[in-house]
Amino acid sequence: MNGNVLKEAKLNDNANANLFSCISQSLFRGKHTTTYKYGFLEALLDNIFLVDDDYKIGIDAINLTFAKIYWNLVNVHHIPQSPVTPDAPASEMERLVKEFSDRYGFDGVQFDSLNEAYQNQFEKKTKLCLKKYVFGAFWGDTEGYLYGFSKSEDTLWFNEKSFRFLSENKTFIEQVNYYEWLKMCEGILARAGLRKDNLSNLLENVTKRADLTYFKNKLNALGKTETCFYCGKHLSSGAPLDHVIPWDFIKQDQLWNLVFACPACNSSKNNRIPDQVYLDKLVKRNAELGLDTPDIEGLVSIAKMNGVEAGWRPK
Repeated sequence: MNGNVLKEAKLNDNANANLFSCISQSLFRGKHTTTYKYGFLEALLDNIFLVDDDYKIGIDAINLTFAKIYWNLVNVHHIPQSPVTPDAPASEMERLVKEFSDRYGFDGVQFDSLNEAYQNQFEKKTKLCLKKYVFGAFWGDTEGYLYGFSKSEDTLWFNEKSFRFLSENKTFIEQVNYYEWLKMCEGILARAGLRKDNLSNLLENVTKRADLTYFKNKLNALGKTETCFYCGKHLSSGAPLDHVIPWDFIKQDQLWNLVFACPACNSSKNNRIPDQVYLDKLVKRNAELGLDTPDIEGLVSIAKMNGVEAGWRPK
């Protein structure tokens, strides 16, 4: 759901919504061409206790934190917040920071060291960016279950459930947000040739096998590996193995969860769970091969709560 085009949006009825799943969907599976959503979530959490009796909060308070975050990251620490490529311009926030800093000679100066007039001037610029690109997009990522907003009234609002969720889990959500933010920044720096030691990626993949030949040989020995598990296309030698339940979620290589797939399906499916028909097919295949299968329905339900997209089908 593209919330950017909306001038206002209601807070959807979240009585039966899993708000952890909503957050996970944005942090782990949402589209992140810049770090805006991470910065916005941090600004939201930093100001969550400023809500009034109706759980409303003005955008200006959130914008002040958002402006400070990007000013210090870009102007003081010089960490890019969007991919650095010859054909891709810097994000709007990075451009605003650099233009303002260059204009007044503030390179390397902390935001809190600027006098109030300069801070207010910069905040007016960042507020336009925040309203145009950010809080509507995050609203869409979380399906409108965390907050509603009105751009004309410069207001966000929660209800008791979403306020309690964000406030009571503030530290935990912040730490997860920081980690995903760090991963994106490390990736940006690595692709730009500015850094090689992508430590977060190393940590996440420390148990990942470099070679699945052992499992390929086991499946070959059990038979029926000549066609793609998903589209039925005939496979050539060296076809890749796919984790039906994505490795990014279960972090294990187990024979019951591995199938041969053509390169097109393997790439298209990526970190998604396939449609139910393929889950049923997996259970049937495992029974035929004498492999024990865990509770697929329960596993998929938990994966979806953690933001894993389900329902993929071959093109």
